[in-house]
Amino acid sequence: MAAHIHSELFTERPSRVLLFFVDGLGLPHSNVLRKSIFAEFPILCELLQSHAVPLATHLNVSGTPQSATGQTTILTGTNACALTGRPLSGFPTRPLRRCLESENIFLKLQNYDCQATFANAYVRRHERSLQRNLQSATTIATLSAFGRTRTADDLLRGNALYHDLTRWTLVDHAGVEDVPRITQQEAARHLMNVFRQHQFCLFEYFLTDVYGHRGTLDQKKAILRSIEEHVRHLFEQRQEDELIMIVSDHGNIEEPDHKYHTRNSVPLVALGPGRDTLFRECRSLTDITPLIVQLLTA
Repeated sequence: MAAHIHSELFTERPSRVLLFFVDGLGLPHSNVLRKSIFAEFPILCELLQSHAVPLATHLNVSGTPQSATGQTTILTGTNACALTGRPLSGFPTRPLRRCLESENIFLKLQNYDCQATFANAYVRRHERSLQRNLQSATTIATLSAFGRTRTADDLLRGNALYHDLTRWTLVDHAGVEDVPRITQQEAARHLMNVFRQHQFCLFEYFLTDVYGHRGTLDQKKAILRSIEEHVRHLFEQRQEDELIMIVSDHGNIEEPDHKYHTRNSVPLVALGPGRDTLFRECRSLTDITPLIVQLLTA
């Protein structure tokens, strides 16, 4: 796919939906993408400029948006800050866990006999046996709906994806020798393989927030370069009846001169049938799950 992304009218309903969740990716405060950290990434710039709408992240409370409440809101459609009274970082607390275990998007779709899945694989031992208070929002929702997560066996069969896309953190930093690195093109093919076995597929990428907090400018750009290459392959492989969405929970990496979350809006990127409905009706993180369910079941 070239830097220019073909635009067309998307009014029909999708056969399936891929939700690519990117942690800590906001829109620059000035909204001048060509003068921001995104300037070196023409595909990301075009997606954010021409194929996205801004979503509010503050959820009607004061304070800087945080991961636990933002992700719970995305995955359930419930204003998680209304449950906690304030934005909460880190891992979901007990009220958020209860919401995730009973109201998550996987369960909502299962009520309509829609096949749904979480594409991420849990490979390292500590990932597979996390204490309840150290489980992420996506982990809680996945275990609640399916009772298991994808494993190294799924990963090696091309039936799952590691959170870093190409497995580089496993090989370069964790010393995992029996899981080979793959290219971005292979990673996109593996994700699409999982996606096309279901009507709804969720994938979580969180290195944007990790390096937004602690990375150098070069490291932050490397993370954005990885995302750009991956989504380029995803959109090249997208079939005309498939809807691909990209969304985030709060800002961070878009302001590289500091290492904190921002109150900036986040983008809802969408390409495929149902995009026009999303762009017309989605204004906040609370709208994402209800609209996906509507698109797949109405």
